[in-house]
Amino acid sequence: MILLALILAAGASNYLTLFDEIVRIPRGQWRAINVSLHQRPAQVQCRYQSVRGSAKVRAVVMSREDVTRFQQGQDYHVMALTEADRKGELRHIISRPGDYMVLIENDSRGSPSVVQLHVGLEFNRYTSFEPLTVSPQRRGAIIGISLLVFTLIGAWSGRRLLRATRGRRSQPSPQLFV
Repeated sequence: MILLALILAAGASNYLTLFDEIVRIPRGQWRAINVSLHQRPAQVQCRYQSVRGSAKVRAVVMSREDVTRFQQGQDYHVMALTEADRKGELRHIISRPGDYMVLIENDSRGSPSVVQLHVGLEFNRYTSFEPLTVSPQRRGAIIGISLLVFTLIGAWSGRRLLRATRGRRSQPSPQLFV
């Protein structure tokens, strides 16, 4: 029984399909697939192929904040993208926790595109997210507060020790008579 459980655990897939459908994307438009990673890093995998129409499409991976900036016409950052073509594949490792999106964009000026789209995540069970760093301002505050607390504890302890040693001097020391 235990052997069967070990075999099943070893053969368990570390792949999660998020989206596998045929979608219609109007010309100059895009379709977004949400990808939320909060526990483990993963490799985003996206495969697409135009089923109908000669329109070229491309895949783009962005953070949700960058998609919002893109929609508002502000500067944004693209994590990974493919060339515009009738079919393609994109693989990108996301190593920080957060909310991301895979955009499929119809790059043509002509007809809408009907695309077979597959988006999935492949997890590596031996990795974890990169540790996040603290901003320099917060790091300075942490160091300053730590030094202040250390100084206060040292002053309090020193004061207690001084009181204890002064109290012993005022008491007569016992003498032994032989």
